[in-house]
Amino acid sequence: MKKALTSLTSLSLFCLLAAAPANAASNDHEIKSNKETPRVIYQAKEEKDINKLYKKAVNGVSDISVLDPLHNRAKWKLTPENKSAKAKNTDIDQYETAQILKVEKVGDTEVRNIAVTSFADVGIESISGSQNGSKWDPSYSVKAYSTMYYTQTVKSDGLTYAKVTRGKGGWTNSDPQVYISSKKVILGTTGWPAGTQTSTHYPSGSTFDYSVSFDYVALSAGHAIGVTSSCTLKDTSDTWSLKLNNNLP
Repeated sequence: MKKALTSLTSLSLFCLLAAAPANAASNDHEIKSNKETPRVIYQAKEEKDINKLYKKAVNGVSDISVLDPLHNRAKWKLTPENKSAKAKNTDIDQYETAQILKVEKVGDTEVRNIAVTSFADVGIESISGSQNGSKWDPSYSVKAYSTMYYTQTVKSDGLTYAKVTRGKGGWTNSDPQVYISSKKVILGTTGWPAGTQTSTHYPSGSTFDYSVSFDYVALSAGHAIGVTSSCTLKDTSDTWSLKLNNNLP
């Protein structure tokens, strides 16, 4: 029996296709051709401690809103299809926190470097009712996390552009009866004028870290930007597919 576990994020990263006009100029080229020296107007040290980032996400501490505008979190309960006495419930809690790492002015363009870290807590209820603990929320057995690094520009024409530059993250498991397999990571963007850009990877370990060289896309109707990580969870009797979407709204 296969049950799908997905985040509440309604945006499907690569289901939108934006056609780029033939005469569309690359926003990358416009920025690179600007000969003015970048002026740093804000810079912050990146928080990389995953436990501290998790605490920020759970408490709704974020430089920008990324999930729920009030709490940067989403919650979903999956009812098992197996109605027997031994059926296991699964709860998913997703939290996100964002860090503005650097802001520069290049001529009339503002350039922001931002990191968004997303967490998915998956609680698989054991038959005995006991659950294993960890440094994160002790009521959950499997956790997925990812950080999307992206650059955002705001030009004088009022349009905002963005591109993914890096994605890192991984999975943790404190339940010896649950196995994680079939790991997959996709970094991608869709939108004008660059069209669709994707980079797909299959990490063999419990962590990943990939950098990409994408072009900018406009943050207007029809855009999709983010990092999606997925895996298969299996215990002694059931199998689930877990997907963590870390996307721009």
